[in-house]
Amino acid sequence: MDIFVIEKNENYSEKLKEFMLYMKFDNKYPVILFDIHKTTLTQEGEINKPVLITIRKLLKKKYQVIFLSYVGRSTGRPERIRRTVEYLNKENLYKSIPKFFIKKRIKHHFMKQLDIMINVRYMVLIDDNSKNIEDVKRLKDKRFRAILFQGKNSIDDII
Repeated sequence: MDIFVIEKNENYSEKLKEFMLYMKFDNKYPVILFDIHKTTLTQEGEINKPVLITIRKLLKKKYQVIFLSYVGRSTGRPERIRRTVEYLNKENLYKSIPKFFIKKRIKHHFMKQLDIMINVRYMVLIDDNSKNIEDVKRLKDKRFRAILFQGKNSIDDII
């Protein structure tokens, strides 16, 4: 199981506990969360090659990668999520990466809840939405970082 959806009215903590039964994390290695739309996938829905290269390098260094997407009314429909996953899974490497679709724009809360469960050294969110970046910065926790994706971020920007 690599697709996880958290509905708007669901408790993040409870849902993550449920999902953790299907995943393994090693708290010795950082977690890097990549936004899906306009980051991991291009605006046209294609695999973003620079992101793919960065993810390959991160995985070689044993970093843990997660795809995390806020989905609204139209993007959160089951068929749209399924289509997004199909686009991602065109890249064989992406088939094994957990894909989270959350129906509230609170990625920083997701990060905090995940950290409570796995207690990693640090987490980094790579996202094209500056509001999500600001939310992470407002946590005022050195272990949570956020990087605004501008189409050319490299592994050196992340680690």
